[in-house]
Amino acid sequence: MDRIVVVQGDTPVFEFTILDANDKPLDLGLVSTIIFKMARVGEEDGHVAEVCSISNVPGTDGKCYIGLTAAQTEDDGEYLAEVEIHMNTGEILSPLQFTVGIVNEVDEPKLDTPVVVDLVTPNVTGDYQVAWSTVDDATSYVLEEDDGTGWSTVYSGPNTYYDVTGNTDGSYFYRVTATASYHKNSDVSDVVGITVDIP
Repeated sequence: MDRIVVVQGDTPVFEFTILDANDKPLDLGLVSTIIFKMARVGEEDGHVAEVCSISNVPGTDGKCYIGLTAAQTEDDGEYLAEVEIHMNTGEILSPLQFTVGIVNEVDEPKLDTPVVVDLVTPNVTGDYQVAWSTVDDATSYVLEEDDGTGWSTVYSGPNTYYDVTGNTDGSYFYRVTATASYHKNSDVSDVVGITVDIP
């Protein structure tokens, strides 16, 4: 836990395992208070102190955690953080120190590009289904259609297919983009076309 990157305005929860001098989990029943401090690097005298909550029954695995608020992460930059352990005996253990980088944004993973299934052409009814591959982590897909007048969205949602009904004679083209929160949209898929020719 040398450096943790936090997105500006996020509310992260840090979890710590407190070890004793023998690198064994500390019996938290011997601890009176655990203090979490964080301040911008170079301004450590202005530490913001928070009481670190114990996340389990004292004496089990030495774990505790601290949650930051959005207000505490609203200013980007490098911060020095430390966990200070106060024992029942009055002893203060050497603090665990690490840095927290608060950034405007982090690189988001990009979704894979969906593949649209080839359509049977020509179509003689004006009714057909456009389908595409599932993309890992995608939560929604945007299907666009071009009937010769330009691209327009005809479907947006979680399904990997769209039923087209009532198209008249002409050529139609389709492409799909995968989307999800905390991800970059996929590239637009290759274009698949179909010709409607109703007898």
